Amino acid sequence: MRTFLCFVMGIMSVFGQDWTPTRVVAITDYVPLAISARISGDVQVKCFLDADGSVLRAEVLSGHQMLREQARKNALLWKFQRTAPGADNTVTLNYQYRVEGELQDKTYPGHTVFLVDIPNTIQIIAPPAWIH
Repeated sequence: MRTFLCFVMGIMSVFGQDWTPTRVVAITDYVPLAISARISGDVQVKCFLDADGSVLRAEVLSGHQMLREQARKNALLWKFQRTAPGADNTVTLNYQYRVEGELQDKTYPGHTVFLVDIPNTIQIIAPPAWIH
């Protein structure tokens, strides 16, 4: 199951945030084995930014082992703009993985949905999958 969403943001300012996203890329798949096992949970990823807001390195702070690498890889694709002078060069993204709903039809499992709550929360909601 593969669903893509590429969401490009215009430059915006968010009150109280040191960095605001200028490019949000949610092309992270929910790991199929994690869906089958109905593994849900949050994964926090700390992004280390260069001066222009590109993510140099992403480090997983917490989350289920099966979900961590997908979130880390996705975080590397983001880009930010500084909104506060002298801001720390890090941003923490919170990926919220959820398996929701009931199995309806094993021939059509449904779509994964991505919701982005600016500035730093990404929800990945997948329907349950049939175990083969």
